[in-house]
Formats: sequence, C-alpha cells, structure tokens
Amino acid sequence: TKKVGKAPKSACGICPGRLRGIRAVRPQVLMRLFKTKKHVSRAYGGSMCAKCVRDRIKRAFLIEEQKIVVKVLKAQAQSQKFK
Repeated sequence: TKKVGKAPKSACGICPGRLRGIRAVRPQVLMRLFKTKKHVSRAYGGSMCAKCVRDRIKRAFLIEEQKIVVKVLKAQAQSQKFK
C-alpha cells in the first residue's frame, strides 16, 4: 500500500485548510503530474487560497483609493491657500 498524499497549505499562513483544486499526492508523483494538475488558473493559483487572494486584491485597491483621496485633499488645500 502506498502512503496518501496531502494537498498543499496556503502560503498566507492565515487559512488553516488545504488548497482546493490541487491533487493531493506524494512529492514524487507531484513531480510527474502535468502543470494543470498542480495549480489553479488564477493569480497565486498554486500557493494561496481564493479568499486570501480576494482579500489581497481588495486591500490593494483600497490603499490606492486612499492615496488618491490624500492627493485630492492636498490639491484642495493648496488651492485654498492661494485664494
């Protein structure tokens, strides 16, 4: 009998579960698998879970929005100063 493999864990370290959509096999078998069996077709597909990727994208978007708001407020303050 052969040992049962485990699916890889998420690279973020926050999520306790294992990655979905990736074959749970031993390392020697994993080397021989096709690339499509080793990852999910998504950004960070083979290393992070979907929830963590979604949170990372939202966080990046909100940070960029915050930077834009700060620029607008500085421009308004600058225009008020010259009036």
